[in-house]
Amino acid sequence: MWSPGEAIGFAWDRIKSDPFIIVGAIAVATMIAAMPSTLTDVAGEVYWAAVHGTAGSDNPFEQLSDPVYLAITLVGIAVNSLAQAFMMGGIMSFSLKVARHERYSFTDIFSGARWFLPALGINVLGYLGIVLGLILFIIPGVFLALAWSLALPIAVDRDIGAIEALGESYRLTTGHRLSLLVLFLGLGAIALLGLCFCGVGVFVAVAIGQVALAWVYGRLSGTA
Repeated sequence: MWSPGEAIGFAWDRIKSDPFIIVGAIAVATMIAAMPSTLTDVAGEVYWAAVHGTAGSDNPFEQLSDPVYLAITLVGIAVNSLAQAFMMGGIMSFSLKVARHERYSFTDIFSGARWFLPALGINVLGYLGIVLGLILFIIPGVFLALAWSLALPIAVDRDIGAIEALGESYRLTTGHRLSLLVLFLGLGAIALLGLCFCGVGVFVAVAIGQVALAWVYGRLSGTA
C-alpha cells in the first residue's frame, strides 16, 4: 500500500537533493509545451484589436464567430497539442529517472520524440473520454481521469501504444483511485500555495507532481 503523503514526501526529498536541475528542467519543458498556446492567444488578441479596435470581448462567442479569429484559435489548439505530446514524453522519462535514482540530465526533457504518438493518443483519447464523462454528471469524468492517470508513465516506461497504456492504467489504478484523488487534491493545494510566492512556487509544485506520479507508477507496477 501507499499513501498520498508518502508520494509527495518522496518527491519533495528527491527535489531537495537537486532542486535546480529537477525543478529547472521540468519548468522549462512545461513552458515550452505551453508556448504555442500563449503565442496564438496573443496573435488572436492582436488581430481582434486591429480589426475591431478593442482589446477583447466580454463574449467569447462573439470572437469565435469571426472566421479568422476562430482559425487562429484552432491552429493554436492543434499546435499546442503537438507540442504537449512531444514534451510530455520527455518530462515523464526525466521524472521516472529521478524517481528511480537513475542517472538523469537536463536534456532528457527533449527526448519526447520517441513517445510522441502514444502521448498524443493518450492526450486525445483521454480528453475525449474525460469530457464525455464530465458531461454525464461529472463523476464518470473524474473516474476516468483517475483511472487513466498512469497511462503516460506506462507508455513511456514500456514503449507501448496509447490504447494499451490506457487499459493498463485502468488495471493498475484499481483499488487506488481514492488515494490518487487525494494525491491530486494535495498537489492542487501545493500549486495554490506556490502562487503565493510570486508564482515561482508553481514550478516546484509541478515538479513535485511529476515525480510523485512517477513514484506512484513505480510502486503500483513493482518497478520502483
